[in-house]
Amino acid sequence: MIKDYIKMAFENLRHRKVRTFLTLIGIFVGIAAVVALVSLAQGFQNYLDAEFKELGADKIIINPAGSSFGLNDRTPDPLTKDDVATISAVKGVKEVSSYSFQVSTVKWGRDDQTFATIITYPLDENRNLLEEITTATILQGRKLKNTDGFKAVVGYDYLTANRFSENLITGKKITIEGKEFEIVGINDKIGSQQDDESVFITENAYFDIYPDEDKNDVGAIFARVHEGEAPADIVKKIEKDLRKQRDVKEGEEDFEVTTFEDLIQSFLNIFNIVQVVLIGIAGISLVVGGIGIMNTMYTAVLERTKDIGIMKAIGAKNSDVLLIFVIESGFLGLMGGVLGVLIGAGLAKAVEYLGTNAFGTELLKAALPWWLIAGALGFAFLLGSLFGTLPARRASKMNPVDALRTE
Repeated sequence: MIKDYIKMAFENLRHRKVRTFLTLIGIFVGIAAVVALVSLAQGFQNYLDAEFKELGADKIIINPAGSSFGLNDRTPDPLTKDDVATISAVKGVKEVSSYSFQVSTVKWGRDDQTFATIITYPLDENRNLLEEITTATILQGRKLKNTDGFKAVVGYDYLTANRFSENLITGKKITIEGKEFEIVGINDKIGSQQDDESVFITENAYFDIYPDEDKNDVGAIFARVHEGEAPADIVKKIEKDLRKQRDVKEGEEDFEVTTFEDLIQSFLNIFNIVQVVLIGIAGISLVVGGIGIMNTMYTAVLERTKDIGIMKAIGAKNSDVLLIFVIESGFLGLMGGVLGVLIGAGLAKAVEYLGTNAFGTELLKAALPWWLIAGALGFAFLLGSLFGTLPARRASKMNPVDALRTE
C-alpha cells in the first residue's frame, strides 16, 4: 500500500511541474547553502587534523602574551634567550628552538616588491624542530649554512606567483632594508600566502639589517617533549619555571604556553561559531521553503477535494488520506534536498578550486562525508513532511459527502 501512495505522490507532483519547481526553490537554496558550508567546514577540520598529525603531538609553542604563533606585533615584554635556556632545562623537554622576525618590504627586479615576514633561521642542531613546525622543505637549491652571510631561502610564491612581473630562482638577488641577498634556496609550497612569502636569513644577517633589535630577544620559542611525556604536563612545568624566571605571579603571565592541539582546537571553536551563525542564516530560506510547501499542499487539497471524497466513499480511512498527503509533501522536500545537495557540493568544489588556483591556499577543501549527504536528504524529507502535516490533516478530516458535492 505504501508503494501505491509513493507512486501516487510522484504522479501528482509530475502533473504540476511548474508549481513543484517553484516550491522547491526555497528548499534547495537552503539545503545547498548548508551543504556547501558544512562541506567546507569539514574540509577545513580535516586539513587541521592532518596538519596536527604532520606536526606531531609532541611540540609546545611559547609566545609573548597576546600574540599568535609569534607573528603579531611586538609586545612590551618579549621572550628572550634566557627564557630559551630556562625551557631547555625543564625536565621532559627534549629540544628547544627559537627565532626572531620582522615584517619588511622585499624588492627585486624593476618594480616587484611585497611585504614579507623575515625570519632568522636556526643553524644549530635544533634547526629540524623549526623545519617540522613550519613544514618548510627545500624545493630548489639548498638550506642555509653557518658560513652564509647575505644569503636567503625564500618561499614558494617568489618562484610561481602570477602577481609578480619577474619570478625568482636560485642565484637571483632580493633587497631587504637596503641590503642585497642572494637566493640559495626556495621552499616548497606550504599553502598560505604569509608562509609562502616568508624569507629565511641567518641571525647575523638579521641583526645587520635590523641593528636596533635586541640580540637577546626572540619572537617565539618551540619545544619538543621526550617520547612518552604528556605535553599538557610539560606545559605546566614550563609555565612554573618561566614565572620564576620572568618574576611574574600566576594569573599575571606575560607569556602563553600552548600545544598544537590547543591551537587547532581554538581555531575550530571560532570557526564553529561562525559556521553556526551562517547555517542559521541559511536556515531562514528553509523555513521559507517549508511555508511554500505548506501553501502548495493546501492548494493541492483544494484542487483534489472531489478525489478525496471518492477515496473516502470507497473505504479510505482518515489515516490513509493523511499519509498520502504527508508522503507527497515529504517528497517535495526530498526533491529539493537532492537538488540542494548537488548544487551545494558543486559550490563547495568551486570554492575549493578558486582557493587552490586563484588564492593558492590549501585551507579551502571540500569534504562530502556520507553523513552530510544522508543528513541533508533526511532533513529535507522531514521538513517537507512537517510543513505538509496541517494541509494533510485538513484533507483527512473532510466529510466525504461534502467533498463529493464540490464542483
